[in-house]
Amino acid sequence: MDKKILLGGAAALIMAGSMVATPASANISLELSGEAQVTISTSDSCGDAPATAAAQNDVTGHATLAALNTATGITFTSDSAGSMDVDTVTFTDYRCNPVTADNDNPVFGFAKEIGISASGTLANGLEVAFSDTLDLTDVDAEEGSFELELGGAFGTLTMGSVDSAVDSTSVGMPGELDYDVSTDGSAGFGLSYALPTMGALDVAISYFPNADDAGLDDSEYMDTFGIGAAFDAGMATVSFGFESASSNDADCSVSAAAVHTITTAAALITAVYGDSVCGDMDTIAIGAEMPVSDLTLSAGYSTIDSDQADRTTMGFGVETSVGDYTIGAGYAIQTLEFELGGEEDETTAVNFTAETALGDGVDLSLEFIQTDEDLFSQAAGAGSNSTYTAEIALTVGF
Repeated sequence: MDKKILLGGAAALIMAGSMVATPASANISLELSGEAQVTISTSDSCGDAPATAAAQNDVTGHATLAALNTATGITFTSDSAGSMDVDTVTFTDYRCNPVTADNDNPVFGFAKEIGISASGTLANGLEVAFSDTLDLTDVDAEEGSFELELGGAFGTLTMGSVDSAVDSTSVGMPGELDYDVSTDGSAGFGLSYALPTMGALDVAISYFPNADDAGLDDSEYMDTFGIGAAFDAGMATVSFGFESASSNDADCSVSAAAVHTITTAAALITAVYGDSVCGDMDTIAIGAEMPVSDLTLSAGYSTIDSDQADRTTMGFGVETSVGDYTIGAGYAIQTLEFELGGEEDETTAVNFTAETALGDGVDLSLEFIQTDEDLFSQAAGAGSNSTYTAEIALTVGF
């Protein structure tokens, strides 16, 4: 008898718990989605054979070490009584099929991912949403990746591995070169707050407390703030964003070095002129999209100013539909300005795309990309190098 009473009591508790939990979850819907992709690509590089070696002064453009020191304002040392002529460096071989490698085309590839989303509106009007996309080809990198949203009349607060405010509001940004829509401080756990839409204006603010997620005050980037806005003017949509990150690492600068110990042209330019984007960073991004008849025109501009090198990217794009096909083209140019010496690297890219649906959830796409790099460190070796990539992708989504 006692046992039956105890079991009945336990069952009652379970039933009561279920009754309490049901209203809290009844308004939350769960959805699963996914995508699988198979690609066939071919690529090749058109770089010339580089020079075997060159004197360091040929690479830097200065006849003597004293001239280099004057140009940079830094005292570099050598083992050759002030001359750089006896010290030589080698260049990077950008050919796709040099003697030591084997070029295999075409290349088959694949991608696969699973998306999980849950969303709903609670009885008190609070909107709740959770989403996560798992890249099944790199599961380890996805362990800390998720987004949790709380929304309502106050706007939307997103927590987790969120985009920067600059990135989340940017429009345009065409071409195949990466625009700087965030700093290195936009990493780890972050918060993104989208204000309620004000007419045609959307504004977002992002905050990343610690890029390393370490909870320690010796992390390189902490307390990174960003703001972004997009305005739909009817004829066009424009966006603007700004983000700033301060680094705790004071070593991001060019310092005096023994030039004769450097053996490659790329390392020589890095050590002498400073061609890395690092340290304190400020980024600005501006974009625009505009429909014109059957065309959609887009343009983007971004710049990142760091303690060392600065990088600027700009591009233009056009897209249209012809029957069952969507076709587009883009052009982008990126300039990396070194910290010292007034030198720079320049990269340009042109891309053409075509896409069509073979059926519900099945897409076929083709993309061709031509990239040209004019690197200052390789100017005395083989000059600029050009690379093309052509890819066909079959994507099945559910």
